[in-house]
Amino acid sequence: MKWLIVGSGLVASGSLFMACTQTGGSSSSTGSGGGATGTTTASTSSSATGTGQTSSSSSSSAAQGGSGGSGAATTPGTVNCGGPVCDLATQKCCIDSQKNGTCVPNDGGNTCASDTLISMRCDDAADCGPSEVCCADASGTSFYYACAAPPSGPQASACWAGESCIPGGECGAGLACVGKSTSPTGYVCASDHASPDCGTAICNGTDNICCWDSGASMGSCAFFQDTCPGTTHTIKCAKPSDCGGGFSCCLSFGSFDSSFCAGNCDMNPIICSSNTDCVPLAPTCALDTSGNLPTGVKTCQ
Repeated sequence: MKWLIVGSGLVASGSLFMACTQTGGSSSSTGSGGGATGTTTASTSSSATGTGQTSSSSSSSAAQGGSGGSGAATTPGTVNCGGPVCDLATQKCCIDSQKNGTCVPNDGGNTCASDTLISMRCDDAADCGPSEVCCADASGTSFYYACAAPPSGPQASACWAGESCIPGGECGAGLACVGKSTSPTGYVCASDHASPDCGTAICNGTDNICCWDSGASMGSCAFFQDTCPGTTHTIKCAKPSDCGGGFSCCLSFGSFDSSFCAGNCDMNPIICSSNTDCVPLAPTCALDTSGNLPTGVKTCQ
């Protein structure tokens, strides 16, 4: 199975997702179509397992200094599982291909039953220990959320598919909790100062992407979209600072015509600002020459 990167989240090709919303401490589930038209694919070799340790305390580490979304306060030690609320001290959430959520004994592992698409042992940083965040990762055909240290460069082992949050929940430093229907919680952590280069267009904000027309060398901004229409290229980041939180800006492998933020670019080309953003196999940060990206964007070569 291939995984499709959509925004800062990851979905299995052809799957449906569930967005969970919380209001005033109560929880409800709202079905949402998986809508994944993902223009990028990537390896699922990420091996981070996280610690899965949880706390019922409402305090949080200074390292988890990101802002939360509007709405309910964070819920440390519990996960909304699309109806049932799982107590992470003894349970984890398993979501199957029909979007049904079930609380099962927390065995410390990142897998559930064979028909389960998603395993959740956290839904935001408040469920994790000091200096940890709630990472989205994949192993084989399983997609899971587990506590781990935040990413720290293009070869990081954790948070390959992004960082999770809930409305009013916590994100890592430099990230904000924003709505994303393709995430199981309905929200993801994204850079709180994203501004992808888009020609003369200025695409500011965590919910704004650049749609680049390479033929006309012009760009336009699109709000609340995962992919751009027609033949325009989907540019979700044009430099590492558009990702924030230690995440890297990666190019889609093969077509090299769209970009996304990830904890690990794996074998995908890397968009950079300087040589320090690059890896030994492609150590030099230089202007992109593919013609598919906005003018001035640099890649590791």
